Amino acid sequence: MAFSFEAMDKISGFVRMECLDMENKYYFSDPAMMKYYRLCRDYCRRFGVSLKRNPFMQKAEDYVDRLLGSLCSYGYGWTLHTRTNHEWASGIVLGVDDQFDSYLDLIEALLEIFRFYETELKVLMQTISEQGGKEKTVKEAA
Repeated sequence: MAFSFEAMDKISGFVRMECLDMENKYYFSDPAMMKYYRLCRDYCRRFGVSLKRNPFMQKAEDYVDRLLGSLCSYGYGWTLHTRTNHEWASGIVLGVDDQFDSYLDLIEALLEIFRFYETELKVLMQTISEQGGKEKTVKEAA
């Protein structure tokens, strides 16, 4: 079993698939995810924190790791990209091989992850709006 194209289109705003000899690779991204990571960088500039110490970056990474790490299957792995240098730079690279057998759980996890970005984007926007902050360099904050 593998993802159907209909299921992949419902998961996120952008999906790319690559079939290799022993593995299928998928790349999932979404406009809310992209905006989230752009605003995370804005948060860093305004509040003088590094990306590693940004609580919104940490929360998202922990959430993605928890949901994808909880799948009960072998034969898969993922990487979370948080770059913002092009339209779909932020995303999840997912690799699955023949042993992977938790596609339904994976679809649920991915849907929940992208709902997280939509919800937390609003929280991040509100935090920046309410707390304001001014543009600082990371060195000024230290």
